[in-house]
Order: sequence, then structure tokens, then C-alpha cells
Amino acid sequence: MADRIRKRTVFLKKVNFEHPKPNVTFEQYVRDTISIMGGVLPDYEKDFFLKMHCSDLSVSDNDGIFLYFTQTFEGSETSTVNKQNIGDRSVSTIQAPTGQDFLEQDLSVLIYKDNLITCSSGLSSSALLNYFYQVFKKSNLDNEVGVFGITNVAHTDQLKLIEDVGVKNIDLDVQTYLATFEEIKGTPEKNFLKTLFKKEDPYIARHKENMRARIILNPKKGLSKFSRDDMQIPLKRLAHSIVEDHDDEYKITLENGATLSPNDIKVHEKISLPAFGNSVDHKNVWQELKRIFEKYKNDQSII
Repeated sequence: MADRIRKRTVFLKKVNFEHPKPNVTFEQYVRDTISIMGGVLPDYEKDFFLKMHCSDLSVSDNDGIFLYFTQTFEGSETSTVNKQNIGDRSVSTIQAPTGQDFLEQDLSVLIYKDNLITCSSGLSSSALLNYFYQVFKKSNLDNEVGVFGITNVAHTDQLKLIEDVGVKNIDLDVQTYLATFEEIKGTPEKNFLKTLFKKEDPYIARHKENMRARIILNPKKGLSKFSRDDMQIPLKRLAHSIVEDHDDEYKITLENGATLSPNDIKVHEKISLPAFGNSVDHKNVWQELKRIFEKYKNDQSII
């Protein structure tokens, strides 16, 4: 039987500080935290049962910091199907072996200066962001680090298209729609955005828990009091926000009919790795992250 292969996507991201300090990078803060914590990084307890662990790390003098995060639900079960009796495909559950928990999601990341190269199976950038906020607080570095965020690295030529051509409409899933609505409240274009985004819309109420539901933001409907220029400023800003902050699927249609998706805009690479149960061996992932780092490290528009 052929070896099983699992496909993963590697994304390049940036850490942005609200008040950056000269010559101090995110990598340095993480190095300091590891030193303060005695060579490890602590768990992040989202709630009583859900925990995010830094299960392995490797600190390099020249190639940054490699981290491997796992997320588990303590005491969780997994489902199995009876395969012996063809007429009875009954479902049952089994507990993890004593002293272990089933792996729910994982994330490998290479941190170099203010750059992140990530490969995830479920764990998102927001989970990583929340983890480091808590860890910096535990190491008493939170006041020094201050407020920071993680954004996607985008191809500059695609971003220029958004600016030069203009945005016709934006197609995105409901969860991204709701998250974006929260982010844009209070912006200078709030009157336009208030008209465009209606959280009380019955469609949103019905489908907000359904990740497959879609919303198409079409500024030509019901917005006749706004000129084209009035609409383009916030639409372009909204498009940039979605590109930078969201990993979910979306489609941006430009005024000339061209469409842009995450695969067109975000700097990423597809990789294939030997299967390791339901996941992949993080050491193999780290090798791929290092290869991609070597590929881009001299491209100042990306790293």
C-alpha cells in the first residue's frame, strides 16, 4: 500500500506593533520569554478543558525560533465505527490511553524577527495571537511588548490592483462578515459602512452559525446617495482589512470583472508530507518552514 501523504499550506505573516521599539523584534520578545520561563513556553488554558500547549521548540542562533503547538481537550473521546458486522455500522467512543489526550489541532511556526511562517491544521493566527498575549503577561513582558497584531503577507502587485482598479463587490462567509463588521465600526466611513453592513439583517440571523453561508457586499444596491468615490474609499479599506486579517475564504471582484481570492493574494506555498496518524510530524514541517524561509529571506517585500 502506498505511503499516505497529507497536504498542508504554509502562510507568511507579519507581526505589527502599535508602538514598535527600535531594534527590538517579536523574535527577541519570544527568546526573552523562553529564557525567563526556564527554556520552555507555558500552556495557554482557554477554559477548564481546552488547552494549547507548546509541545516542542528549537531556538536557532541564525534561523529564528521553531515552535510546535498542539491543542487538546482533556478527557475527550473519539468516535469509532464497527467494521466487523456489515449490517451494524454502529458508532461508539473510546477514551485516550492513560496519561494522554487526543490531538485536536496543531500549528508549526518559524519566528524570524517580526516574520512568522506558519503551517496549521486547525489552529488559527488568532489562537497564536491570544497565546502570546497570555504568555507575555505570565513572563511580565506584556507592558514592554504592548499591543500587537498578526497580519497576512500579501503580494504587492495584487494589492496595487485593488487600489488602481477599484472594488465592485466582496463575497465572504458569514463569520468573516461579522468579524469584519466589528473591526470597521468607528472608522471615518462609518455612515457608508453602517448602510452596507446590517447585523440585524434576517439572513445573517438565520445563517450566522453556518460556515457555508455566504454574503455578497454589493455597494450598488441601496446606496444611491453615495458617489462612486465615496464607496471606493471604504471598499478598498475593507478589502485590505480582509486580506490582512482573515484566513477564511473570500472573493474580491474588481471593477474590471477580475476576481481575487486568498490564493491569489496571500503569499503561501503548498507542501506535501508523510502522514503521521491524522496529522504530520512537526519535525518534517520545520524542515519545510526553513526551506521556505531560505527562499524568501532576501526578498525585502516579504521578509
